Amino acid sequence: MIKYLLSEEEQQKIVHDHAPELVTMKLSSENETKRMHIIEKHLINGVHIPLYNCVVIAESAKIGKGTFIYSQATIGENVTIGENCTVFGNTYLENCTIGDNTTIYPNSFILNQTKIGKNVIIMENSRLEDATIGDGCVIKATWITSSVLDEDVEIGPYSQVRPNCHIKKGVRIGDFVEIKNSNIGENTHASHLTYIGDTDCGNRVNFGCGVATANYNGKEKNRTTIGDDCFIGCNTNLIAPVTVEDGGYTAAGSTVTKTVPKDSVCIARAREVIKENMALRFRKDK
Repeated sequence: MIKYLLSEEEQQKIVHDHAPELVTMKLSSENETKRMHIIEKHLINGVHIPLYNCVVIAESAKIGKGTFIYSQATIGENVTIGENCTVFGNTYLENCTIGDNTTIYPNSFILNQTKIGKNVIIMENSRLEDATIGDGCVIKATWITSSVLDEDVEIGPYSQVRPNCHIKKGVRIGDFVEIKNSNIGENTHASHLTYIGDTDCGNRVNFGCGVATANYNGKEKNRTTIGDDCFIGCNTNLIAPVTVEDGGYTAAGSTVTKTVPKDSVCIARAREVIKENMALRFRKDK
């Protein structure tokens, strides 16, 4: 005979064995109800959320009218987003302020007192912590920590701004550039593959590819000073402490250890020596 009803003892055993799952189900249900309540509140206020699934918005978050929040975006505590912004999926925002008309693309993290101005574009794979970003900046796949970017700065992709940097208006930083504890003047360009550390750089400076400031001598960090309208040639090594005065140029491949006077050109590389037909001997030795 089949026993269809469980005894009281058997029922208690099932409840005991499965109580954690039952509690979790109840909590999940309550969390989902709260999540949808928060989403509905923002929808009423004019926020656009095309797909509700996997959108998480903290109760303390403030979102302006006309902003789009896409699926899989997480808006954490103490977040303020302005009007007409776009936050794509796979983004995480917490403890930050975002100005009007700003776009945040997927796989971006914005955290820890970060303040972003208006009309800013944060491209994929960017991470901003304790950063201040001015109006009209474009951040491409770049990490920025405890630093300030003034308006209309463009940086990246695959660059890093380490703590205590101030990058001024109109600066262009390209790919694979690292900046640390430095001040970069207005309209300066460092297009690619450059390290700028412990440097005070003036306005309208051009850094060629492969420039490095050698700021550490094994015991202490030293600063490099670069004036306005300088041209730092490709593969220049600036051995700190060193100064390039206003209008100074360094030739490509130079290692600079002395002050470059105003409007001078520093050529610090070995003279070329050509050994004719020597390559033939090398090939014969093989």
